[in-house]
Amino acid sequence: MTLGKEHVVLNDLRAAAHFVRRRRGFSAIAALTLAMGIAANVTAFALVRSILLTAEPYRAPQELFQLLPSDHMARSPFEPFDLEELKQISGIAQVAGCYGPSLPTLRTHPSLLVSVTEVSQDFFSLLDVRPHLGRILQPSDFEPGVRSAVISFDLWEVLLGRAPGVVGQRIQLNRQTFTVVGVMPPTFAPSCFDGDVRRQAWIPLDPTGSSSALRAGLAVVARINPNLPLAVVQAQLDGYGMRRAAETGHASYAGMFLQRLGLEREREARPGLLLLQSLAACLLLIACANLGSLFLLDASRRDTEFLTRAFLGASPWRIVRQLLLESTVIATVGGTLGVGVSFVVGSALRSFVAPVVPRGVTYQVGFGDAIVGVVAGVATSLIFATFSAVVAARRARQAGGRTEAYGTAGRSVRRFQDALVAIQVALSVVLAVATGVVGLSYVKVATTDLGLDAKGVVTSLLYLPSDASSSGRARAAQQTVTDELRRLDSAFSIAFSDTPPFAGGSNWRVALDDANRDVPRSLSATIRKVTPNYFDVLRIPLRRGRPLAAHSESDVDEAVASASFARVFGTDDSLLGRVVSVTGTGDHRAAFMARFGSHAYRIVGIAADVSTTWIWQPEGPTLYVDLDRTGTTALSVLVRTHNVAATTRLLQRAIAQTVPDAPEVAAEGLAAIVWRSEAERRFYLASAATFALAAVVIAGVGTYTAVQRMVALRTKEFAIRMSLGAAPNRLQADVLWNALTPVTVGIAAGLLSALWLARLAWSLQHVSLIINVVMRTAPNVAPTAIAVAVGALLLSAIACWLPARHAASVDPAVLMKGD
Repeated sequence: MTLGKEHVVLNDLRAAAHFVRRRRGFSAIAALTLAMGIAANVTAFALVRSILLTAEPYRAPQELFQLLPSDHMARSPFEPFDLEELKQISGIAQVAGCYGPSLPTLRTHPSLLVSVTEVSQDFFSLLDVRPHLGRILQPSDFEPGVRSAVISFDLWEVLLGRAPGVVGQRIQLNRQTFTVVGVMPPTFAPSCFDGDVRRQAWIPLDPTGSSSALRAGLAVVARINPNLPLAVVQAQLDGYGMRRAAETGHASYAGMFLQRLGLEREREARPGLLLLQSLAACLLLIACANLGSLFLLDASRRDTEFLTRAFLGASPWRIVRQLLLESTVIATVGGTLGVGVSFVVGSALRSFVAPVVPRGVTYQVGFGDAIVGVVAGVATSLIFATFSAVVAARRARQAGGRTEAYGTAGRSVRRFQDALVAIQVALSVVLAVATGVVGLSYVKVATTDLGLDAKGVVTSLLYLPSDASSSGRARAAQQTVTDELRRLDSAFSIAFSDTPPFAGGSNWRVALDDANRDVPRSLSATIRKVTPNYFDVLRIPLRRGRPLAAHSESDVDEAVASASFARVFGTDDSLLGRVVSVTGTGDHRAAFMARFGSHAYRIVGIAADVSTTWIWQPEGPTLYVDLDRTGTTALSVLVRTHNVAATTRLLQRAIAQTVPDAPEVAAEGLAAIVWRSEAERRFYLASAATFALAAVVIAGVGTYTAVQRMVALRTKEFAIRMSLGAAPNRLQADVLWNALTPVTVGIAAGLLSALWLARLAWSLQHVSLIINVVMRTAPNVAPTAIAVAVGALLLSAIACWLPARHAASVDPAVLMKGD
């Protein structure tokens, strides 16, 4: 008996393979349709797995937590002293900290820009990552006079081309010599210590540093005791924070909380990636619905075959099984093709997905991703194929072999066919609306007024040696760059600042001195050091007052406040001439003095708000102070010119002449930086547009095929009606009406679903930067949905009209003669 069943299954498999070979056109369309859906899902899932589902490459990453202040704009209050104190908390098993990353230069030829982080003794043992070469920092490396360094894989690659002899070599970081003792693997990139520079070095932490006032700001990571609830550990941390706040006067201690290491990165990436995966899943559903529609229509033309098999003793289940085997063969071919496409496309898309892939994460389509995609694709396609097979088997039994009975015995087939068409259209509308919302959001952001004129501005960074950070040396560097540029080309204006545009800034608590108030009003503001002509070069309009004076004789340093800064304290006019000062303890104010040269400023002007962190959002309260009052280790050079390309080359040459051994930092147009800042949004827009285009093509082909097969099944009916006097236009209108009915239902369902999903996304916008940006900057979804509905109706009408026109062109005489 068992052998007989195996023989039957083998015969069915041979018949299915024969069917695929015999109907090559049909099989190719079905396999390609499914391959598109599977390739999209495998590619998207590989990205989701790489970022969201792959654990941090550390031992027991679920036990690693950052210790952060409740005010995310506040500076960490921790100092090296706190590390020993935190170890006494029973809920903390290990703790480590770091300062940085700072950006010194590696003295090679030419110099390299390196992100250097000072780490505590337990830093590497806490993360428990084995080095790629050599060893990690050991207690002996923290002894006075010992200068050891562990470097990143990227720095090793650039420095020595992955030569194995790097361990033991000496490197110079800002004129200080360090011995390389180890190289970390390429995946080592702790998110809480991450910087924009891929070339990194880790050196022993100096507890005293160059200035004890600057020792606050230690980033701390702890491994909590897994045997204690997180709430208990948080309570212990709260007690420690309140005690330290009372001892030091730093209020930031009192609001410390635990956040899982890497959670912030996941929060930012999760909604966008899940949106991408959802769009890919919609595309797969459309492909599977189209596959089910194709199988149903093909089965409708095989009623005579199925009826004959029934007369020969085949049960309806046997017919269903035969159709399912045929579906499985085609689904397997489509899945294999989709996996192959995903591997090829995945390798080619590494640079394309770079905007959303964090440093230390490698995007690569793996066999696990392929298995998940194939299983999901084949299983979904078989679900649709099962319904199609059951409906087709019932129709074959009811139709009694009369293929012209589509409108009578095939009523169930028609309803199921219409449902499949409606599903494809509805999902396509949802995809198109999502793409339209993201696209219009991008257009709105791209056309947002930045508050400055980025066109015609070239910018670069000039890193000065650590011993040249005094105000005199900084002014000398400014003058040298200016003179060198004027020697090459005099048609420009130039300004300097301590922070490059779109690179954030330092936030400090600033209060308005008010004799009438016991407690001064204060706010958290970004403070930028700029030269007086900064506003002219960037064309930032001044609403009130004047810019910074080039040589002020005032006893109080001058500052220009942003409009949002002025709004906190009243009006523009009421703030002019007032004095603001940094607040905090003596150490906090001393740290500010060391960086900015003063702690009190008189407001002489009110500037318009500008977008220099996110182009879709003004920076917030900002205070511009005179760069020449204090030094800096890095100068952001801003040049306004009429020839961006030529000035870019000249600026790089001028910087190279000013500091010959400075690291090479490319000069580029500010407009190009603005364009690059929206790379992540463009990635999601391009991905959504690709999926939406594929969905429209699949749904259009599915609709056309459904109508064309329906016309083929009813050809004799149309010939008889025309021979009885029916007008061709009447037949064409009848076909269009029947075909557009499920299309209209699908469009309506898609619109309702898109509007509901938009409301859901709006309610969840607080959990995601991406959704927050898209939903806050996107126009009303309703106009986008209406435009998509009109476009979908027009495209569907074209897909239905082509086979309908063929129905109206049937020649009854030729058809009746054939019978």
